[in-house]
Amino acid sequence: MRIALIIIWSFLKKFDVLGLISFYLLVFRNRLSDVIHDRPIAIAKFLRFVPLIFAFIIIVMITRYGTLRSPIAALTVCFMIALAVLLTIVTMSVTFLHGSLLVPFMSALRSIGLRAAIFFIPSYVVCYWFRGNSVLQLMAMGVCLVLWFVFSGILEYLVDSLQWQKRRRLKRLDIGSDRYHLNDEEYWRVCVHEAGHLLLYGQLNAVPEDAIAVVDREPKYGFGGFVTPIHSLDPIDATTDILLWQTTMSYAGAAAERLVFGSHCEGASQDYEMADNFIVRLARLSPNTQYFTKTENPTQEAANIMAICRLRSECQQRADEYLTLNRMQLIFIAEQLRDKECVTCEEFSPVWRTLLLPAEWKRLTVPARIPCLDLDG
Repeated sequence: MRIALIIIWSFLKKFDVLGLISFYLLVFRNRLSDVIHDRPIAIAKFLRFVPLIFAFIIIVMITRYGTLRSPIAALTVCFMIALAVLLTIVTMSVTFLHGSLLVPFMSALRSIGLRAAIFFIPSYVVCYWFRGNSVLQLMAMGVCLVLWFVFSGILEYLVDSLQWQKRRRLKRLDIGSDRYHLNDEEYWRVCVHEAGHLLLYGQLNAVPEDAIAVVDREPKYGFGGFVTPIHSLDPIDATTDILLWQTTMSYAGAAAERLVFGSHCEGASQDYEMADNFIVRLARLSPNTQYFTKTENPTQEAANIMAICRLRSECQQRADEYLTLNRMQLIFIAEQLRDKECVTCEEFSPVWRTLLLPAEWKRLTVPARIPCLDLDG
């Protein structure tokens, strides 16, 4: 409290009220950013119901202040009811629909919203233009209704045509969401790959809220899927065990492909690059390797290469051993991804309980700053 008073006085004695307001707005923004960073899943769940909250507020306002005494008032009531219904449908669809059903449903909602805008916007304009004359307002609204019935399909067709032209240009440039379309075999390979990454969370003593796997049959810029990792940029969190686990997790996607298909595809190259970054950090910390940070000596450089190759081989073997032991869980998670395109931490937690560790492995503790699921709650 004393520090807050000192800060306030430091601004007020210079009559810098705007500076004080901007300072506390910045503090609020930083704290809000920290909350979002620490609890992304909880924030996402809350945001699902924000449209429903707005819909409830709209209904309360209509009940309290709504009237049909004039055309403009009736039009406003109709618009608010339509908006409340649309917001409610959005919340329900995001909550209860998944995967392939959600995308076409949201596309249909977009079409409904576009059609509603085509009617309500001109209607408000003509009602304002003929304000004070209810008869002309009703006649103008009728004309808008007829024009909406005639031209709404044409405008929607124009929007779709423009989007098609945009997709065609992107396709000609070989960029954008239309660059790839995975067939069933490729899509299943991506699901197995991402399931392999996700299963490595089984070595941790809890399920982080960021343990999420996502796949996409029409990937943007070639990314068919991803699993959110734990980033150990903090030197306190970046222990040798965590770095070894992260390296093994990077190799797990390719290991899963080899286990199911017999070989892995070139899509695992980015995972290998990420693994090499972890291996270099691990080699600098590991007491069992002789790694020279800055060297121009060919002998020391050769020792560095040998240390990296040894750690790379060890982590690949660890990934193969772990996934072989949990092959059934791997196939189960891959099938879930194939059907729903996303496996959340809540959906993964029952499988996480069944994962087995090799005999020489030890359970790792999740860093304290990482939010985890309350599996006992």
